[in-house]
Amino acid sequence: PGGLIGRNLREVFEPELAGLFLDSARAAIDTGIPRQIEYELEVPAGLRHFECRIAGLDANTALYVARDVTERYLHEDEMRRSLAEKEILLREVHHRVKNNLQIISSLVALQADQFRDPADWELMQETQQRIHSIAQLHELLYESKDFASIEVDDLVAGILDGLAVTFHAVSRKVEMRRSIAPATIKLETAVPVGLIVNELATNSLKYAFSDGRGGTLAVTGGPDGADIVLVVKDDGPGLPIGVDFEDASTLGFVLVRSLARQVRGTVRPLRGPGAQFELRFPAVPSPRKTSLVPALPS
Repeated sequence: PGGLIGRNLREVFEPELAGLFLDSARAAIDTGIPRQIEYELEVPAGLRHFECRIAGLDANTALYVARDVTERYLHEDEMRRSLAEKEILLREVHHRVKNNLQIISSLVALQADQFRDPADWELMQETQQRIHSIAQLHELLYESKDFASIEVDDLVAGILDGLAVTFHAVSRKVEMRRSIAPATIKLETAVPVGLIVNELATNSLKYAFSDGRGGTLAVTGGPDGADIVLVVKDDGPGLPIGVDFEDASTLGFVLVRSLARQVRGTVRPLRGPGAQFELRFPAVPSPRKTSLVPALPS
């Protein structure tokens, strides 16, 4: 009390802080609205952080109440540092996962070189592309500020770029387009959705343009109410007569149907021209725990 009572504010605080207190006191008196200020002050215990409230009592008097919030300040600072460390760790995890997937992809490619049957080599190439699409997702998350979600347009762009490299002999004659309105999806949704787009686009490159003809492969869509809708389409000859998407037993279609169920979504063929498939899934993922590995039928 001896260091405060009877002394002018400018004798106790730095001029800038004293002026802030006086201005706040006058404003609190004139408006009747209390003012709150946080500041640092050197006291016998060292540099401390304080929080004060100034409220008007009458036309010439204000009540000033302060409390030491140094411990809270230090705790918040520690939490900020901890959060920054966790962000660095998450970034490193995505980077390492991407690198490991790239190694697996390279091993698959080396294994594929030993096959003499073109059909077997093609199957290994498709497996390599599936691995690459997941690796691309982790690369995008590594570069993102948000490690839990991703823009759908970025996800699709990465997949199409990867397919252009894998199927370069075909893709150089095919124009790949995408037109996707802004939409963000969570990681647990991004992996299945990315694999579905990869499978449907792969089918187009394999079958719609297998005769060497050029054409267009497009992925369009965006938010639609509570859902997100993506359409993968080409201008090829369309699905062969007699092929029923719901009953088809090819690995690609089985995988697409299983992944769609995993994200509580649906995939259905649309009427042509060409082959067109619509993927619809909830914008907000189900609270049910979802595995990043699709559950395929035995």
